[in-house]
Amino acid sequence: MTLTREEALQSYLFELGGEKRLVISSSHLHIHNEQLICTSAGQSEIKASIYPAPERSSASAYATLCESHQPIFTTYTLQVSPYEPRVQIDYEKEHAAYLNIDTCWPEQVNDLFVEVDYEGDVAAAYIHGQLLTDHIQYGQPRKIGLKQSRHLLHSHALRLLITPLRKGTTEHYVNQAYVERFQEVEVFLMSE
Repeated sequence: MTLTREEALQSYLFELGGEKRLVISSSHLHIHNEQLICTSAGQSEIKASIYPAPERSSASAYATLCESHQPIFTTYTLQVSPYEPRVQIDYEKEHAAYLNIDTCWPEQVNDLFVEVDYEGDVAAAYIHGQLLTDHIQYGQPRKIGLKQSRHLLHSHALRLLITPLRKGTTEHYVNQAYVERFQEVEVFLMSE
């Protein structure tokens, strides 16, 4: 059997139903209690191709399952109901925002992620004055998982704070104390 590079990068080898099985999926997969667990952020359809196919298959109460048989693999397609959380955003300042996030997630939602796409130096997220996470900008949006902080989000907003990029020069000198003086502009941009 020959796999494409994409298939090889999406391949898993699991012990499932007492037999080693090759599973190919773009979703994140793992085994728990002899069951194949599929997770896929932002997708309501999950596909997994398995060789050899298990003798029987079923889906959780949160999904519908369809099977299609090819010469080698059997492909299982799971459909789950999409979930769009309610979020209210209040912009405190040009570089800061409060996110009030509904924490009544359906049971099939394991984690909720906030994606912050920004131009700036550092993005930091706080809940009730405590730093949840920070991120140094390197050109990619920051994804923040909220599962571990869900209990705090019941009564507190998520606060995002962006430290702006600086364009210009900074002078440092000592005159009875260490002094930093910055000239020119600070640049920041946060999009929803």
